[in-house]
Amino acid sequence: MKQYRFYTMVAQLAIMSSAHAELAGNPESPINYARFGLGVGLCLLVLVALAVLRRFRPGTAGRPALRRLRLVESLPLGPRQRLHLLECDGQRFLLLAGAGGSAQLLPLDGGHQGAANELG
Repeated sequence: MKQYRFYTMVAQLAIMSSAHAELAGNPESPINYARFGLGVGLCLLVLVALAVLRRFRPGTAGRPALRRLRLVESLPLGPRQRLHLLECDGQRFLLLAGAGGSAQLLPLDGGHQGAANELG
């Protein structure tokens, strides 16, 4: 986004400087509209090309990013505790996050009934 703003600013400066250069020599001379239009058209062409390149960057063409971890649901249990339902590689986990950064992770696959992992 910063690159787009930079090129917009450069285009505006180019337009202003060309108009100023025309008027600085002789205050009564008209602006050369063909040169001015060509400059504006060229700047617009550069901006459109940058937008197209940004849209069709390699690796992002119409494909969503493949993520392994997904937050399915979140439930507040109190002012400082939340229960999160996570899914990773087709398996589901409960994550109890509490105050002070303490957390407990419980897999929901059925094989680890009652076994909770203490995190942090």
